[in-house]
Amino acid sequence: MIDRTSLVCVRLREGAVPSIFKFPPHLKKVIKERKPPFQRELAQPSASSTHQVELQEIPDSPTDNIAESPTKLFYKRKVEELDDLVQIKNSKIKVLQQKVRRYKTKINTLQDLISDLKDKNFMDEDSIQILSTVSEVNKEFLNRQLASVKATTLPSTFSPELRSFALTLHFYSPRAYEYVRSTFALSLPHQRTLYRWYEHIDGAPGFTKEAIDALKLKIKNTSFPLFFSLIMDEMSIRQHAEFDGKETHGLINLGFDHSDDDSLPLAKDAFILLLVCINAHFKLPVGYFLCNGLSSNQKQ
Repeated sequence: MIDRTSLVCVRLREGAVPSIFKFPPHLKKVIKERKPPFQRELAQPSASSTHQVELQEIPDSPTDNIAESPTKLFYKRKVEELDDLVQIKNSKIKVLQQKVRRYKTKINTLQDLISDLKDKNFMDEDSIQILSTVSEVNKEFLNRQLASVKATTLPSTFSPELRSFALTLHFYSPRAYEYVRSTFALSLPHQRTLYRWYEHIDGAPGFTKEAIDALKLKIKNTSFPLFFSLIMDEMSIRQHAEFDGKETHGLINLGFDHSDDDSLPLAKDAFILLLVCINAHFKLPVGYFLCNGLSSNQKQ
């Protein structure tokens, strides 16, 4: 019998007979017997050998059996990952450089460039036809493209032929001009350069000579007769006079030379003439006049 009245320990009651508990067979631990070691016979040394050389194993270095630290393993894996990433990036850069090199050098003639613009629908048929008339551009265009690809110094000036080509392309499609300039090694001048060139064009009130020349070129390079409609309109402008050192601008000007007359009133309207082709996709502003209101008889 067991006495459990004490909180300190468990005691046997007086007169109790201890007994040994026997585990049932299914709860007993199975002890496997080990097989005896296999007996091997050592080879006997030959009688002719007079000396026996005892080979002693050199103990390994204490650091050889010690596992690498977690920090070292982490940085080792990190270096391997970065090396793989660098190889992948280098291969991508190489592929992209080859693609850009092939793309920049695939345009060999001006006709190839015009065909590329036509395939991408940057310009219509009439604009493509007029742009094709600009000749003698191939050599300089390709030289500037080649210099840009080879990272050599580009010429600081543009030939009249390339200037004419750039102005014509930008006039018909600024989007196509930006595409050509950004794609084909920046062989064309920046748009700000074109704006500076436009400053040398006589933009005084009256009929514009450059517009008349463009109209003549259009008619000359078209195989069929063109019919135009003349559209007139007035646009309100801010009344303001400004002197540029030579003449006063902002006064009434109907296309005559009034540079010495500053007594004219301020102009409040711009009378614009626009030619619109009826049987082709073509329109051209041919002139404008600064006025202070025109009657119907004056417009006629």
